[in-house]
Amino acid sequence: MKKEKIILPDMIRKKDVIQYFQIGRTKGDEIFEKAWEEAEKNEKIPVQCIAEYGSLKFISRKAYAYYLHYGMRLQDSVARKSVPPFSAIEYQDYI
Repeated sequence: MKKEKIILPDMIRKKDVIQYFQIGRTKGDEIFEKAWEEAEKNEKIPVQCIAEYGSLKFISRKAYAYYLHYGMRLQDSVARKSVPPFSAIEYQDYI
């Protein structure tokens, strides 16, 4: 069966991170901000994975999980070249 290339509405706020991932509030907030910045670059994480409504910021859980996995490599300018772009299809089975 072929999987569809659709990013389902799975947006989470910064305060919701600790409910979905086994991570502390402070570290979760820090990673949220870094993942947000990466999505704003629109290189590895598509900008469609983030949403902002006034002061509320939302990010896709799948994109957050992607950043948890590749975050250290994305911060290194040489290593980021080997990081594959975000694919919701790869992460839909893990979330």
